[in-house]
Amino acid sequence: GLETALTETPIATWARHDLIVLPIEKLGLRWSSTFPGEAAGLAPDSVDQARRWRADLMRSNPLAIVLADVAVEEAPVDYLPISSPLWRRAPNGHVDTTMTDTGIRGHLKFDRPAFRKLTQKRATALMETGVVDGVALRAWSGDSPPHLALVQAVRRGVGRSGVIILESGVGTPALCAPYVNGLIVVDDGRGRPVWPQFAEISTWAREHIRKPGFTVLETFASHDRARLYEMRMATTLALIFGDGFVTFADSTGHDWYDFWAPDLGRPLRPAYRKDGAYRREFENGTAVFNPPTNKTVVLDFLSNETSMAKSLSATRISVQPGDGDIALSKPPAH
Repeated sequence: GLETALTETPIATWARHDLIVLPIEKLGLRWSSTFPGEAAGLAPDSVDQARRWRADLMRSNPLAIVLADVAVEEAPVDYLPISSPLWRRAPNGHVDTTMTDTGIRGHLKFDRPAFRKLTQKRATALMETGVVDGVALRAWSGDSPPHLALVQAVRRGVGRSGVIILESGVGTPALCAPYVNGLIVVDDGRGRPVWPQFAEISTWAREHIRKPGFTVLETFASHDRARLYEMRMATTLALIFGDGFVTFADSTGHDWYDFWAPDLGRPLRPAYRKDGAYRREFENGTAVFNPPTNKTVVLDFLSNETSMAKSLSATRISVQPGDGDIALSKPPAH
């Protein structure tokens, strides 16, 4: 709401997205247990509600992919009873926990056969609703044999056509790659930036993960999401090296930006570097990503192009360091 007025229906906002990744509660679903981590099935009334939401979404955007977050390595402490054998334990016998921005989270015994069996049943239950196309496995910390066994169980749960994506950070999960369709790369905006690695990660993913395969760049503002140059940098990075799936948020939430409005069409060729910046040409324009370590670059065109960053048309468009732009050969349709 910081840039785009919230004057449309919620379903119209969701329909802007081609990829939607949410906790099941946000989808209207509810596990059929007081403690959600114990349940292998979903409450029937919640399934009916979520199916109506999905039907409304499909009428507006039939291409949308919907994925449900599934806890595999950590979860809120009310996810399971304190006495559950599926919690990891500290030496004193208490649940092994970590304090995060969203509260206290407990560590799960994802390497246990009982946990894998339950997670497989939960993935199957989610797919049987028809509400989701697959699952997202958050906070995926490694690529060990236990991780492989778990992702194999999830693949059995979602079936051959189900989608699985891993929030794998900047790692490349070689063991698990044949069983997953996508990677979520997280840039927190305050730590080490991921832009120097993102091209390599995306290239690796295209070569190794299951088809259809894609990368998602999940970016958090260094201070607040009103710094639009950070949003533009993340967006063009995802367009040039990845598959165009990007989020940009701060501690108060997300927004929808006019910068995301244009229809670029399909990419015409791979990314290339010029004057220290990176570019990629599409059917309807050019995306440019200028790293923070570079100088200002100028794009020259034979005819007027529309800069989405500056909202002007010109034959010369400049892009500052740590910024990005989309130069359109025709104005965007609103």
